[in-house]
Amino acid sequence: PLVVSKAIIEDLKKIGVEFPRYFVLKVPLGIDHKLDLDPIVCEEEYEGVYIARLDPLKGLYYIPYIWRLIVEEAPYAKLVVIGKPIRESYMRTFLNIVEKLDLRNNIILKGFVDEPSKFKYLKCSRFLLYPSLKDAFPTVVLEALSMGTPVITLDTSPMRSFETEAVIRAGNLNEITSKALDLIFFEKYYRTLSRYAQEYAKMFTWKKAALNELQGYHYVIRTSASTERF
Repeated sequence: PLVVSKAIIEDLKKIGVEFPRYFVLKVPLGIDHKLDLDPIVCEEEYEGVYIARLDPLKGLYYIPYIWRLIVEEAPYAKLVVIGKPIRESYMRTFLNIVEKLDLRNNIILKGFVDEPSKFKYLKCSRFLLYPSLKDAFPTVVLEALSMGTPVITLDTSPMRSFETEAVIRAGNLNEITSKALDLIFFEKYYRTLSRYAQEYAKMFTWKKAALNELQGYHYVIRTSASTERF
């Protein structure tokens, strides 16, 4: 079968499903390159943005603890949180943690926003904070990169699919904090990763995605035929 990342293969194995061979798509999808179409002007800028389904599996509860550590070094740091809550109880817990850690002035909850607003927040933020625990090939990571916005994630199998230094993988929350502070304080480092991000994102077009999928079908047909001969 065709899969969008090696993480899918690992997930299938966990539930006892295995195939003799897989074709991992290098370009599983394309994205619209918004900056090429309509340059974005930032009236406000933020240190970080978190965009995801508001769910503990997407690292929701990690966010306030990471941001507390960041604020200790950069008291002015602002994080925009965007997404739809899966359950009211998740949101209550998240807001309680924000309150407990005294982050009301540093974490700005926007909830669901439209597409133009989402891309504006991505462009106008120093980095996308994305400590997700479960994913396949998250589109929001590519969308951030296309805006020239580096991404900080946990070092999980899906995140290793992104072969660019602009996706910074960290082993724990302290390491995430350290990487975030580097992007906040070191302009040259941020500019370099921003350039890498846009360069990498340019390979994800719908035309390339279609060609890569076609290669996958050819591979499946060819290997199936050779298997049947034996």
